[in-house]
Amino acid sequence: MLKEAFLEIFPEKPVPTFNQIVYSSRIRFYNAYASLRNSEITIKLSKNYENVNRSVVIGVLQSLLSRIYRKKIVTQRMREAGIFLEQQRKEYRPRIKNETPQELKESFQRINLEYFDNLLQMPLLNWGRDSYRRLGQYVGTFNLIRISRRLEKSPPYVLDYIMYHEMLHLQRDRNRKKHAKVHTKEFNTLEESFKLVKDAKRWIKENLSRRRYF
Repeated sequence: MLKEAFLEIFPEKPVPTFNQIVYSSRIRFYNAYASLRNSEITIKLSKNYENVNRSVVIGVLQSLLSRIYRKKIVTQRMREAGIFLEQQRKEYRPRIKNETPQELKESFQRINLEYFDNLLQMPLLNWGRDSYRRLGQYVGTFNLIRISRRLEKSPPYVLDYIMYHEMLHLQRDRNRKKHAKVHTKEFNTLEESFKLVKDAKRWIKENLSRRRYF
């Protein structure tokens, strides 16, 4: 399938070395990623693609390949993939609760006033799963900040720290180029400017798993 996708858009190029496509349950929604290292291309797709129409998947692969080779091209399969993804977004969005939990609203307002001069518009705010591996997430597609339910009973400064981190994503996502690094040195420096960052990290380390939490 990868070879077919490649030859349709680059018929004159020699076929590169492809690693086997990885379908991962850790990749949310219908997201997909590609990387080129040492002349080998690795493709990682959301596990949701396993039962998707083959032509649509090829369209997704072609979109990834066109980005890797920096070639602006649109094929019929890529259009099909675009239509499919737009339909999935429309179906997915209603499952996001529109009511804003009071604790999250108050946290957002505190951080917005203290660190962003009250300039950020409030996105959708929801509690997520009771996860210790991912305590916070900003979903740009839906302008949504989701916070793990593990923080419902945490000290306010811990919730505020996670909220601040996600609000940095909210602020910077508008100007970030696709596939650009997210947690840059500048981003990390801004994150460390949170007044109680050491206390918050200490509480997380002592009360939750030490695994990745963003």
